[in-house]
Amino acid sequence: QKDNSAPFVKGLFQFTQLYMETKSLKPRNKDMWETANTLFQTTGRMPSFSTDFEICNVSFFAREDVMDYQMAIADQQPFGVFRESWSDGHVRFITLAVFAEPSMVDLNTPSSYGHGWRCPGIHGDIVEGF
Repeated sequence: QKDNSAPFVKGLFQFTQLYMETKSLKPRNKDMWETANTLFQTTGRMPSFSTDFEICNVSFFAREDVMDYQMAIADQQPFGVFRESWSDGHVRFITLAVFAEPSMVDLNTPSSYGHGWRCPGIHGDIVEGF
């Protein structure tokens, strides 16, 4: 599958680095941060979560520090969500790299889930649209 993420992350990594410097932040999930940093430095792309299926702790995203970052992404220059179409999957990945401890992130995919696929043990046609 071809990775077309570069246009959808233009400026996101640099914005996040500057944000972290301004706020004196260090990434809490060093492995995720290094993955993002290495991929960005070598290819100009960033890792992304598939947001077709995810389970999130709403209280994490409601934390003041996380909300401040999310508001900065949407409401401050360069307005990348709007002007560069920064994707939710890329923003989610970098948000967790910066703010979530490793023990807070579970990257396992449920074996019975497939976006647009048949679930194991289910027979018949897939009904699209609900």
